[in-house]
Amino acid sequence: LWAQEELKTVSLVMRLSHPFTAHSEFFPSAALDALHRILADRRLAHYHREAVGAIVSTVHTLGPKCVSFLPAILPRLMWLLRPGEDNGTRDPDFKEYVFKRLGEVVAVARQHTRPFVGDILLLIREYWDSGPQLLRPVLELTEKLCIALGDEFQPMIPRLLPAMLAVLVSDRARKREPTVQVLRAFETFGSELDDYVTLILPSVLRVAEDRAIPNTVRKEAMVTLRRLVEVLPVADLGSCLVHPLARIASQADVKDLFIQALNSLVAVALQIRKEFALFAPTV
Repeated sequence: LWAQEELKTVSLVMRLSHPFTAHSEFFPSAALDALHRILADRRLAHYHREAVGAIVSTVHTLGPKCVSFLPAILPRLMWLLRPGEDNGTRDPDFKEYVFKRLGEVVAVARQHTRPFVGDILLLIREYWDSGPQLLRPVLELTEKLCIALGDEFQPMIPRLLPAMLAVLVSDRARKREPTVQVLRAFETFGSELDDYVTLILPSVLRVAEDRAIPNTVRKEAMVTLRRLVEVLPVADLGSCLVHPLARIASQADVKDLFIQALNSLVAVALQIRKEFALFAPTV
């Protein structure tokens, strides 16, 4: 949907029964039709930001009643993010804005976004490597999809996980903002990651151990680790978790890192229980 050069949407007013004005959906339908015409007109690109904001405000006002409008709203918002466009939609600030507003629509519509998830995921992958400015709203959109779909989100994780793990390895930003964003997304995914625990927890631990990474980010990694350990099956990963955490605690020259390492060790101990006694002499 979002890759089409021209996106034609059926008039929302024309789908209503006669008389149009007597229908409870007439006014939001008329407003959305007018806003869609603005977005479809390249000559009005300087009004597109305001039109997107007005559409999302309408969604918030409608609340659960927005479901019948989604087939018109979601494709139009995704269409604005199509790559290679020569008008104002190429502006990264505008794309960031649209991604954030798209996330708001997903948060309101929740499970009713299901028919559009395939297109949304393709859009996410299209913009994954577009730089830190767009990675943040892309990951926020991913988190909102997870919250909206619940268990139905789990089959989609394999399509996202390789790129997310790659960020933890390749991120060289001074403050490691992309790494922090991925860590927070993992926390949101929570128990949906139980099939991938052997991939994710060691990757998060490597971030926590890396002294080249700012301490604030290492602390964030240990907080993420503790929260994931509390909801994921880690019984078979005792040695993979205890030894690195013990090293971090013994080498920590910052009190916050030491405390977070101990908190993570306690979380692991509570999960593996009696097996923790095997590692007690090394802690």
